[in-house]
Amino acid sequence: MVVEDEILIAQDIRRILTGFGYDVLPLVATGSDALSTAEARSPDLVLMDIKLKGSMDGIETAARLQEKHRTAIVYLTSHSDETTLARAMQTNPFGYILKPFTDRELRMCIEVALSKQELESRLIAGERWFSTTLQSIGDAVIATDEREVIKFMNAAAETLTGWQTGDAVGRKLCEVVHLVDHDNKRLPDPVTTGLRSSFAAMLPHGSEIVSKSGRRLPIDDTATVIKDDRGVVLGRVVVFRDITDRVKMEKRLAFSERLSALGTMAAELAHEINNPLAYVTLNVTFVLDALAAVGPDGAPAFRPTREHVEELRKALQEASAGCASARKIVQDMRRFARVDNGVRTLVDLPDVLNAAARMTANAIRHHALLRFAYGTTPFVEADEGQLIQVFTNLLVNAYHAIGEGNSTEHEIRIVTFTEEGGRAVVEVHDTGCGIPRENLSGIFDPFFTTKKVDEGTGLGLSICQGIVSGLGGRIMVDSEVGRGSIFRVVLPPAGRKREEPDSSPAIASPPQRGRVLVVDDEVALGNALGRVLEREHTVVVEADAREALARLGKEDFDVIFCDLMMPRMSGVEFYETLAKSNPAAARRIVFMTGGAFTARSKSFLASVANVSIAKPFDVESLRAIIRDFLP
Repeated sequence: MVVEDEILIAQDIRRILTGFGYDVLPLVATGSDALSTAEARSPDLVLMDIKLKGSMDGIETAARLQEKHRTAIVYLTSHSDETTLARAMQTNPFGYILKPFTDRELRMCIEVALSKQELESRLIAGERWFSTTLQSIGDAVIATDEREVIKFMNAAAETLTGWQTGDAVGRKLCEVVHLVDHDNKRLPDPVTTGLRSSFAAMLPHGSEIVSKSGRRLPIDDTATVIKDDRGVVLGRVVVFRDITDRVKMEKRLAFSERLSALGTMAAELAHEINNPLAYVTLNVTFVLDALAAVGPDGAPAFRPTREHVEELRKALQEASAGCASARKIVQDMRRFARVDNGVRTLVDLPDVLNAAARMTANAIRHHALLRFAYGTTPFVEADEGQLIQVFTNLLVNAYHAIGEGNSTEHEIRIVTFTEEGGRAVVEVHDTGCGIPRENLSGIFDPFFTTKKVDEGTGLGLSICQGIVSGLGGRIMVDSEVGRGSIFRVVLPPAGRKREEPDSSPAIASPPQRGRVLVVDDEVALGNALGRVLEREHTVVVEADAREALARLGKEDFDVIFCDLMMPRMSGVEFYETLAKSNPAAARRIVFMTGGAFTARSKSFLASVANVSIAKPFDVESLRAIIRDFLP
């Protein structure tokens, strides 16, 4: 039964299914009509659009059909947001296909759904054959003999590999199927490994196929042994599919989960920022009051004695330390929420572990003592924000497992070391309630959760596993009810060395005075920059980018610090205008960013070679940038 309110789409689906040999009931457009038809005709499978006309959507209709008839449901929909997915998964569908889809995808999904329904209803003879059939269902199919010579290739395989069947048959599989990892390094052929060992092999997460024309696509791959009745290996069937859309969805879900975690931790992070902000405010107020105080005669009461100056210096030092603490938390939040589109850098694990610990510190202190046992670990190559997400999730799960109570009686411990093979290991130990044995096998499955509906989506550990697997690592858990859990993350060492700064002593050179232009609509920030830099350089501050352009028409500056996001004229417009009249000056612009970006500003920063610096920044960073521009 096809439940679809778009008549043209419904008719097209009926035509496709009829061509495949299925019996299709009269088309249904509403949830109420679907319930009536199911009551009268008892369909084996229902293809259900989520968005339907009438009072019931497809998900509610599916729930009623399953409740009364245990009908198998496959969703056909263009909805892929996290909320819709979560609702749909609660109805235990047998399949989920996003529009637009191909005839082959539709047929595969139906066959899988019908097969799953049959498997759930009874165990029959020929189970081994049937499971092998399920493993072989996919977009592209290539069959080889025992020598890995291609004997068969379907049309989907032609599309993904770029080879025509006539040209591919008779060639070695490795000539036609070119597989690479994230770094474009050729992967060892899983089929060869499987043939030699006689077991089913799968590609590592993040594998890509390179077609004959050089196009790269992410794929899933399974290689299955073909045996005769005596157990002799005759060859293999390789099944792989283009998962570009799935990868995009996984990235969206991962980022959505990351933002959700930030929202959950918002109160704790606010506490971590408000604490230093409180003593920054008090200390600055103390200094201002001391400087503004007057005596009975109306003269300033402040006397610059050594004791008075030392007291004010201590107050300002504490205020400076508080600013640095708040700045570090903001940086951690920015690193956590950043989207780098899979860009990997060399990462020192203690850096990301400390960032994750700082983001969860306030919540953890109400549940347990947080302890660290860092051993030596190699650098790893990863997206820093994704790794922070992994360890933040593990720490959040740890204190949830402990619950609130006497925090001095419980402990969360982060342990790092290098295993014998040179891989980095991070363990998160907790003394919480532990995980029941029957739940251990499912904790990394999408949407699996033992929390209440409003406490989690069940995506956290699944996303963590996807991130770690994509880096060539693995994540495991040891747990015992009543004794706690240990989550273990194992990551391969980076293939390239991190560039260390030159440790040779620098030859001191006399400071050179430069001319600096500051363009920022935040007047207080511009004035502050002027104060801290004017001892060493000549500083001019402009609050309006248009006034700054007029000044640049008459004066030269060695460095131009310019805010990226400004009213009236943005930093992007300022650069583009200046580049037309004075390209050399445009190259000396250093962009200051506060973390808010438009699509245009993000693409702009990626397209220019100019330096950018994130607010809040420290004075020494500004001084170093200026030194780099001076002759």
